[in-house]
Amino acid sequence: MNPEPTNNLFKDFQALLKGINSVFATMKQDFPDEVRCEEGCTDCCNACYDVSFVEAAYIHSNLVTAVRDRSEMDRIISRAKQAKRDIEEKLESLPPEERDREHLLAHMARWRIGCPLLTEEKTCAMYEYRPVTCRVYGLPTSIGGKGHVCGYSGFDTGKTYPSVKLDKIWKYLVALSAGVAQKLTEIDSNNGRKRFFLHDIILKWPLK
Repeated sequence: MNPEPTNNLFKDFQALLKGINSVFATMKQDFPDEVRCEEGCTDCCNACYDVSFVEAAYIHSNLVTAVRDRSEMDRIISRAKQAKRDIEEKLESLPPEERDREHLLAHMARWRIGCPLLTEEKTCAMYEYRPVTCRVYGLPTSIGGKGHVCGYSGFDTGKTYPSVKLDKIWKYLVALSAGVAQKLTEIDSNNGRKRFFLHDIILKWPLK
């Protein structure tokens, strides 16, 4: 993949990530006992979710730069193959009537699949470039008016807290994806609307 310079191609996306990081920092400051994300916790690294085209392209464009060690890249590829097998097995076990997007999201929320980028040292091989979901995982979020929060957090059920409206973020990610997809011709972008598992990016997209 040979996009325009990364700083130009992903400028708006990087601004979004900066804003999300700021929201997380504010929530961590305002709710120090409730936001319990800390180094060594890998709960979000063993969750199952897909990412937008712009997130996938951002990770892909920085993968070789971020992971310079060949042996570590080999381990990432091995973990990606395992994640692919695990997800495919779970997908195949679902009845046909529960394979639509709404049902699938509900199922995925319960699946425990190791992220290919989670190293043996329990750190993220691409922490600086991690997707939006990773950045908001420990905060209260809402999707379609329904609230969600990490099970390890200290937020109390029944209380009202500021929440990250993922619907709005996802809508914006679709718009950003469409813009980025127009500038990339080596990958089937499906108009930027397709979503990807991380193993898709590592195993299916050509690394330059």
